Amino acid sequence: MTVAAGTRDRILDALAEVVLEGGLPDFSVQGVADRCGISHRTVYRHFPTRESLLDGLVERMGAAMEAAGGAARIETLDELPAAVALNFALFSDHAKVAGAAVRFSVGTATENRDRRERTDAVAGAVARLDLDADDARVAAAVLRHLSSSRTWMLLVEAGLDATDTAAGAAWAVEVLIDALRAGRGPRAAARRPVDPPTRSTSTPSTTIDDPEESPTR
Repeated sequence: MTVAAGTRDRILDALAEVVLEGGLPDFSVQGVADRCGISHRTVYRHFPTRESLLDGLVERMGAAMEAAGGAARIETLDELPAAVALNFALFSDHAKVAGAAVRFSVGTATENRDRRERTDAVAGAVARLDLDADDARVAAAVLRHLSSSRTWMLLVEAGLDATDTAAGAAWAVEVLIDALRAGRGPRAAARRPVDPPTRSTSTPSTTIDDPEESPTR
């Protein structure tokens, strides 16, 4: 690794820590520089703008996922549960960078190219099912959300460990895919009537504990 690449990695490490600790509102280039032990001019030499610095964090997460064998794209829905399990495990392996990247994506209105391509891949796989347009649109959005790093973060915040986050998300995705193939789309579920709670019509029995209260005495 070159000196420049090493400095770049140190800057991104510092950025991840700053974002995780204070969130985007408290993020500043000077704060990253102080955490890294370098001048803010050095930060700007590697990342000319604040936006390019944040983009670098997302790109680093994508590179780490690719290097570790993450499932970047799917062709069919059959591939999605296994892809989710693999990717969630890798998110946990790179929890600091993944967590900071999630905070960044939630705190901004922009969607990077990699995320758009993943969204399009899920929508394309759903489109191969025999669904009407509305069901396909809703199903693709729900499946994409369940397979995202944002859902991984929510499960981690709920107290699940690395194994359970991967297994839980993959299970949820597989259940929904099975429902779609069985003709139970989202609009059918919304129309399904909810049975009211049943009330017992039996007369409660009376237990007499005190002999003095017995009507036969």
